Formats: sequence, C-alpha cells, structure tokens
Amino acid sequence: MINITKNAIKYFEYILHKKKKDNKIFLFIKNPGTIIAECGITYYDKNNNYNNIVKIKYKKIYVCLNKDDVIYFKNSKIDVIKNEFELQLILHAPNSKKKIKKKKKLKDQIINTLNKIINPQLQKHNGYVNFIDINKDKYVILEFKGSCNGCSMANFTLKEGIEKKLKKIFPEINGVLDYTNHKKGKHSFY
Repeated sequence: MINITKNAIKYFEYILHKKKKDNKIFLFIKNPGTIIAECGITYYDKNNNYNNIVKIKYKKIYVCLNKDDVIYFKNSKIDVIKNEFELQLILHAPNSKKKIKKKKKLKDQIINTLNKIINPQLQKHNGYVNFIDINKDKYVILEFKGSCNGCSMANFTLKEGIEKKLKKIFPEINGVLDYTNHKKGKHSFY
C-alpha cells in the first residue's frame, strides 16, 4: 500500500527518537480527490482525538492515517534523498488528486435510495417504508409505516413502484418483500 524506503524509515526513527515522540507518524490529506489536494506528514499526537485511525507498522515505527484517507494513499511512496547540502523528505501519492468514488455497502445504498427517492413519494400520503434487511436470496425486506400500513394499495405500491425502482437502480437484487403486519384502520390511506 504505502512504500517507505529504508532511508525514510531510518530518518523517521531518528527524528522520533530525537524529538522524544511516540513511534508514530501521521499522514494527512487536505482536499482529497481534487486538483488542490495536498498531502503531508506530521508527528502523531495521541491527544488530537483522531477518529477511525489505521496504524501500519514499518519496522520500529507506525504510520497512522484516517481510515477514509487510505484509498488516496494507495501506491504512495515516502523517501528521503540526501545530497551534500540537504536532506529532502518526499511523499509521492499518485491517487491524492483522483476523484475516487467510495463504494458504499449495498445496504447503505438502498437505505439512501429509500430516504431520498421512495419515501418522499410515500410521504405525500403520510406513509413511508423502513429497511429491514437483505436476505441471502438478495430480496430487500421492507416494512410499511404510517398510512401505508393497512393500505389496500400497499402490495401494488411495493411491486409496481418500489420494487421496479430498486431493481432498476440495483440490478443485483431479485426483488422486494413486505415484512409489515398490516392492520387496516383510520390511519390507512386506502
């Protein structure tokens, strides 16, 4: 994932020891996936309350970075170049400026679609659907709520509306199943 040369590892070991710092460095990226993306290296500060940190061990040091940034550091290289006048630390991260679409889990994508596309339509009739699960046969299980519970049009809405829309967006699913214990009442739309 991240190639750190022997010279860079020796350099990090030296400066971490000299500065009396923990044996961790932190890689960061500002504006990832844009043409103005900037990567950097700093000391890891355990008091910074970092969230979702990934730690990668290289000999006696650890390289830490945010879990969400890992994809931007794929195939990156850290090196130290010495000449007679200076020492230069080089971080080459070829994916830092690439627009990378983070793949969400199917479940999260379906929930997002329900909340942004399906439920706004159902809310016009004071109803909505909740995501319950995806079974092993790739059927999405939903539960009708509000005025959709007990509605005589619920099955039509499920098969002709929701299922067709979800199968078009997510061809990997086989269909949609209703988990609702329908009880017709004054709350039901039809």
